[in-house]
Amino acid sequence: ASLLATGPDDETARPEAPVARIGDAVSVTSTLRGKVEFESGEEGREIEILAHLLRTATAETFRARLAGLDLSGFTDLVAEGTVIETGELVGSADLLRQVGTVPGLAKVLDRLGMGDAPIPAEAAAGVEFVLEGLHLTRRLGKDVTESGRTVYGGRG
Repeated sequence: ASLLATGPDDETARPEAPVARIGDAVSVTSTLRGKVEFESGEEGREIEILAHLLRTATAETFRARLAGLDLSGFTDLVAEGTVIETGELVGSADLLRQVGTVPGLAKVLDRLGMGDAPIPAEAAAGVEFVLEGLHLTRRLGKDVTESGRTVYGGRG
């Protein structure tokens, strides 16, 4: 079975199920700003501190869940200068089309608790999580464009 969603011309096309991706977590920092209490010396740095905590938690989860897995299939995706775009305007099917078949993806999805038959949105969330984890562990470069898209590629 293919992980790609059906195309718009396909009679069986259906809307994607909503699945949170790691890129969606960025909005949490501004939401938490008014809900978390900071020391008086931290005033004005709330967003910076919350963003750091989010990056740290993501990196620790990445290491805890995916330690020991061969993730070279993901780093090989961008080894030749290719980039992968993600973001809220990049749908699951588009992200999965960009990466194609990735050696090791099934093991990653299993370790992330998605089982052996994830829906496309879950598979895309897993791919984006690995890309972000590789960036946070300095194995993959990342840029955020003015339009809000995240571009992974190159060496971190």
